[in-house]
Amino acid sequence: MKKIILFLMISLLTSSITAQTRKQPTRKNPARNSAAPRKLVDTISLDEDGTEILLYDNMTYEIKQSVRPAEPVRPVQPVVSTSRLSFETGLVLKSGDVKPIARTTFYLLDKGVIEIMRDAGMQADSGLNLIDTLGMAYYGRAGEVRAQYYAKALEAIKPHIKAQTTTDFNGRGQFEPVPLGSYFMFGVGQVFKNIVVWDATVELKNPSMHVTLDQNNAASAF
Repeated sequence: MKKIILFLMISLLTSSITAQTRKQPTRKNPARNSAAPRKLVDTISLDEDGTEILLYDNMTYEIKQSVRPAEPVRPVQPVVSTSRLSFETGLVLKSGDVKPIARTTFYLLDKGVIEIMRDAGMQADSGLNLIDTLGMAYYGRAGEVRAQYYAKALEAIKPHIKAQTTTDFNGRGQFEPVPLGSYFMFGVGQVFKNIVVWDATVELKNPSMHVTLDQNNAASAF
């Protein structure tokens, strides 16, 4: 289609130049006339592809292809597919003091602890739910029965562990990067005789995220 339009435009403009040339007197020395410098009559620009048509008074034309500067190469932004979760823990006591949950292992799971324990066939103690029973088992793990219950729970969560870490003496920790998505943050801590169990849902959407764990977002605290 471009070639057809270009042909028609050149034909029309050439006809116009021819008509103007016929009005001029005939020169006696055509050879010298053909050697004379050409005079540019008109320029047609085709914006679509940057082409210019140069029309001259001797019924000739030139097609000039403009060279567009290359577009700068834009750096490719890396696709973020993982997230690193950091956290800090603490219990606010009645005195107002904040005690960190130090040297405690936390897990990043692909399923909630309650659902994992149910799938494993674990039962809650009479009058307690599964989370409270797990907390009591942690507190009384020096006893054989409690120790076996807590060990069974830890064994059940192993296939669901995506990352794990141990808090420092200030109650802070950081997991290794994991794929973006939804996880459950599980941990059981103790400050004096106070037991707290976390089974918190976390949505990892950014390259790095931070959460604070205390009794307000715990699954159980007693």
